[in-house]
Amino acid sequence: MLRKWRINSKQLDLLWQQEGVETEFSETSATDLKPPIKVLGLAWDSEKDLIYFDPKDLLKFMSRKTESKRFILNVVGRIFDPIVILGPFVIKLKCLLQDLWTLGVDWDSELPPKLRHKWQQWSSEAEGLTEIKIPRFYLGDVDQELSSVDIHCFSDAGKSVYGTILYLRFVTCNNKIETSFICSKSRVAPLKSLTLPRLELTAALLSARLAKQVSSCLKFNANIILLD
Repeated sequence: MLRKWRINSKQLDLLWQQEGVETEFSETSATDLKPPIKVLGLAWDSEKDLIYFDPKDLLKFMSRKTESKRFILNVVGRIFDPIVILGPFVIKLKCLLQDLWTLGVDWDSELPPKLRHKWQQWSSEAEGLTEIKIPRFYLGDVDQELSSVDIHCFSDAGKSVYGTILYLRFVTCNNKIETSFICSKSRVAPLKSLTLPRLELTAALLSARLAKQVSSCLKFNANIILLD
């Protein structure tokens, strides 16, 4: 039996209390001292209905100040980001790992000076991850019928990485246009040298596959627009 529902609606909480349903009503925001509410491994600001990444446990683990390939790999494994809201941040660490593999650095050896600087710079930025927040509900505060719904898929590639990001774009009957982040994916380019056009095609393929997966999960029809 499901118990202790987590909601952010005062009206629904009052109604459920009258019906004898046990709830844990919360108005805790991301800036409060109370522990954040977890939703699929991410934190939920129930007052503003925002999803964000809580780096507290990650920062505690990183406080060991260890600098080795093994430790960096452990850090990557501790970042659970199912919809990849931290893509531009995490991909830097994956590129760093690829450089360590290319140089043949041992698991517990000290990092080369140049790569140590990259790691320290990456670590210093981790505290600001709570600033990245996205609405939990794709359609925001829209309470009108929608005249059109599109999934806009942007893909791009560089010499070292390629990736895609998906947004939901919808237009109301009053011609009000809204957009919201859906998800993204990024990959480190393979060590085997590929031309930039080929990497861009790989990014476009990644974008198309992700768009197909997302559209199959939505409960409404949406046009898919691929942009490169």
